[in-house]
Amino acid sequence: MSTTLIRSTLDVAIWFIERAESAGGRLNPGRMHCLLYLAQARWASQTQGRKLMPATFIATGRGPLEPTIYHVFEGGRPDVDAVFPSGRAEVFLHEIWDRYGEKPLEDVRRSIEGDAAYTKALKLGRNSEVLVRAMTLAYGGTLPAPGEAPTKIVDGDQPDKPYFTQSGKRAVKWVPGMKRS
Repeated sequence: MSTTLIRSTLDVAIWFIERAESAGGRLNPGRMHCLLYLAQARWASQTQGRKLMPATFIATGRGPLEPTIYHVFEGGRPDVDAVFPSGRAEVFLHEIWDRYGEKPLEDVRRSIEGDAAYTKALKLGRNSEVLVRAMTLAYGGTLPAPGEAPTKIVDGDQPDKPYFTQSGKRAVKWVPGMKRS
């Protein structure tokens, strides 16, 4: 069994929600599922097929969906204490947010609908699982040779990433839950 860098998909979902709110926005469910999917796919492509979080995605006509997150958020944001990712995981999530977080949702969906992993799963039928192996290859990654273990990932501290406010002023660091001032 392989380990994930982040202990819970719920932690990542709430991190994305908090990140959107800190920029004065709101994260709708469709965008949240797309961001979760892209985070998993991009991480897998960079780490020889490892999962970022313990998530399983299915292909639907409206984009990828993580069923457990869908059900947990069905009645709105759950009242749970999330453990926010730090170190390498936090830097990676910021990269995903910077790349996709504020793009129009239709553009994000179009990019996913064009990836080979999602389209292959959708061709198998609605609610088919999008395999992490397929995500890895669809996003330009490589898989370990048969019988070879993927490279070990260690979550060490990363160099400080520059942060900016919505108005463009340099900030020290964004903290989950921090609102605009």
